[in-house]
Amino acid sequence: MTVVEGAELSPDEVTRLAALGSIVTLKECSAPGVDFTGFDLTGWVFERCDFRDGRFRAASLDSTRWASCKLAGADFSRADLGDAVFANSTVTNAKFHGTKLRGCSFDGCKLTGADFNQCRALDVHFSESNLTFALLPGFSFRKACLTGVDLSEADLTECDFRGAILERCSLRNSTLDRARFEDADLRTSDISGLSVVGASRFRGAKISIDQAVALAQSLGMKVC
Repeated sequence: MTVVEGAELSPDEVTRLAALGSIVTLKECSAPGVDFTGFDLTGWVFERCDFRDGRFRAASLDSTRWASCKLAGADFSRADLGDAVFANSTVTNAKFHGTKLRGCSFDGCKLTGADFNQCRALDVHFSESNLTFALLPGFSFRKACLTGVDLSEADLTECDFRGAILERCSLRNSTLDRARFEDADLRTSDISGLSVVGASRFRGAKISIDQAVALAQSLGMKVC
């Protein structure tokens, strides 16, 4: 295994490392705008690296590990992030267009404004993460367990939350057009700020008595 620590990576160095054909660990390295497009980085480990606005389009990133990295504005479009792990990283406004996210996990991450349009998601794990204003149309959360995930103002159009458990999550003011929540457990989550149409999306979901009262009051009903 090759370990590189504290380096400012040049394009030539990036190309050389990718050509090694072995697992590389990068610690506290920086290369804002780095271009890893199409590279095979399977199993690589990134710790406290700064790759803001980096390009990872169509890269093989299967089983990669990203710990405390700066990835704001990074482009992961069409990349393979199967079984990848992002922990305590800033991934705001990143692009995941058509990205393979099978078994990928985001723990303690900032994903504000991230774009997940047309990604291929299966068994994706989110916990203690900020997804406010994220674009997640058609994303499948079916039977997932989300803990401490903020989805306020997110685009959740046609998302599938059937059978999901949302613990301490927020759906405040999110867009829920044609989303499905049958058998979803929302009892500890914030579902405020919804319109009459938005509230109707929760048909079949489990909510608490307090949530039901607050929801009714927000829709102009008198609870006696």
